[in-house]
Order: sequence, then C-alpha cells, then structure tokens
Amino acid sequence: MLLNINIFNLCALDVYKNTSNRQAYYIYLCVFFASIYALMLSSLPVNETIVDRINYIYYAEKSHVIFARYQSKGLFSVLFNEPLWLIVNIVLSSIGDPTFIIKVIVFSSSFTVAYFVLTTNPKGFLFLLLLLLFPQVIGKFIVHIRQGFAISIFILGIMSGNERVRFFLIICTPFIHSSFFFIVFFAALCSQLQTSKLGEDVSSVVAVFISLLLGSSILVVGTFLGARQVSEDSVTTSASGFGFVFWSAILVLYYLAGKDFIRRYIFSISCIVLYLATYFFTVYTARIFESGLIFAVLAALNLSPMRRLMAYSLFVFLFLISIFGRLGRPLLGFGL
Repeated sequence: MLLNINIFNLCALDVYKNTSNRQAYYIYLCVFFASIYALMLSSLPVNETIVDRINYIYYAEKSHVIFARYQSKGLFSVLFNEPLWLIVNIVLSSIGDPTFIIKVIVFSSSFTVAYFVLTTNPKGFLFLLLLLLFPQVIGKFIVHIRQGFAISIFILGIMSGNERVRFFLIICTPFIHSSFFFIVFFAALCSQLQTSKLGEDVSSVVAVFISLLLGSSILVVGTFLGARQVSEDSVTTSASGFGFVFWSAILVLYYLAGKDFIRRYIFSISCIVLYLATYFFTVYTARIFESGLIFAVLAALNLSPMRRLMAYSLFVFLFLISIFGRLGRPLLGFGL
C-alpha cells in the first residue's frame, strides 16, 4: 500500500486501552467538545464581514462555471485547480443555498479535525484544546475553508481502518486543495523511509534533501502544471523571521529527541524542513506547511517530559504572540 498509517500513529488511546469504560467516557467528552467547536465556527455569519467569505459564496454559486472554464483549458488545468472542491460545491448546491453549503463544510471539517486532535492523547487534553484555538488552525475553518476541508478529508483517511478507503480519501485531498500534492508525496515518502532498512541518520538526510529539492522546484512545477495557487502565492516575501526562528527551535527539539523519535515522526519533521528551507523565498510553502501543521505540533506530545515541557512552552508563547498581534482587529483578524 502506498501509505503506511504508522507515520500518523497519534490517535490511539493507550492510557485507556485496558479500561474500556473510561475510554468510552473520554470519547464522549471529545465528541462533546468537538461538537461545540464546530457549532461555534459554523454559526459565524456567511457574508462579507469575514475575510475571503465572498469568494466561498462565489464558489457555492458558480462552481459549475469555474469548472467549465478550467475544462476549456485542458486536463492539466482541471486536475491542478482543485476539481473535487468544485464538484463538492456543485453537488451541495443542488441541496441548498450558499449559506447552507458553507455551514455544512465548516461544521463537518472542524468537527472532524477537533475530534481527531482531542483523541490523540488524553494526558494532553488542555494543550490540545489550546491547539484548536491557534489562529493558524482555527483560521482554516473561518477563512481558508477549502484547506480546512482538505485537512479533514486527509484526517478521515488516516483514521480509517480500511486500507482502500484510506488510500482513496488521502488521494482525493490534492484535488480539494493543491498543497496536498506535496503533503501526500511526503506521507508516501516518509512511509517508505520508516519501513526501509536505512538507518535513522540516512533516512533523515534523504527527507531533508528531498524537502530542499521540492521547495526549490515548486515555482517551476506549479507554473508548468497551470496551478493558479502557486502563481498567486509564490512571491518573494519580506518575512519577519520570527516563524523561521520559532520552527527552527522546534526542529532542534525534535532532532534532540533521538533516532526513534525521528523515524516515527519523520513526516512532521520533513514538513518543518520544507517550510524553513523556503521561508524567505515563497509564501506557497507556508500554505503547504499549514496543511501539515497539526501533525507537526502533535509530535511534541511524545517527547520526553522535559523536552515536552519546553515544546509546550514554545507553543503557548506562539499562541499568545499570535493572539496579541490580532487584538483590536475584527474577529481577531478574521473579520473585515
């Protein structure tokens, strides 16, 4: 099978594996909080008061027109401009209006992601709740709805116990949000590296090399394939450097955790490396990294106690800095 699920072995409730009643209660608790989270996000107004919401209303109304326009430009234009996202909107438009479509997508996406995150580790429940409130995470269900939907489908895939369903759902994600062409590639690559006979050091070097190679070729490949997202987002950016320093610190913590940790979470590490390698050159790899950010953070739950405390402190600092920078703006920066 193309994808080996053990690179995402984050959702087993090991603490409760011998106490089924407690496990059931915890699952109910996660469902409750995930439902509240999804209801709050899906209840936000579907109008121009939220950033980019007009575009999603347009998708809900005109996806058939957009699809036909890409179709007229050839197969590559259709395949690399998120056809499944358009098809989902076309199908839902036969059931309800744009408000209904957006609310259904936001609710289903945010519930799926929240449930997955909260069930990864009962001992880290409070930290996981905080993760769901990160602007970089919650924004995927308020502003970048298409990306949030793709993340939820990807998560449904890795949670599936059926290999064929898992494969199908994961392969669908690049046709919902283009960043998943790279996420799925990394998932497949890291699966092979995990199960190979290569040493941890060699596997790590291979993953880093491919991350650098892929990051440097994104502009050329995206332009050749006619992916509008790459041409729109891949511009030189005057980044502050904070993100580079922060994720470099997280990367160092992960590498110091040892060879076993690196092998198990090489997918998360590769996503961070790709982001850092192109941090000062293109915005688009930041979009790719945002699709894998949840996994990059969840890896910290399995650090040693001291390193886990350091990682938690860094992530809480990132949360506070992100929120502080949004104070005084409509809907903490998500509104207009």
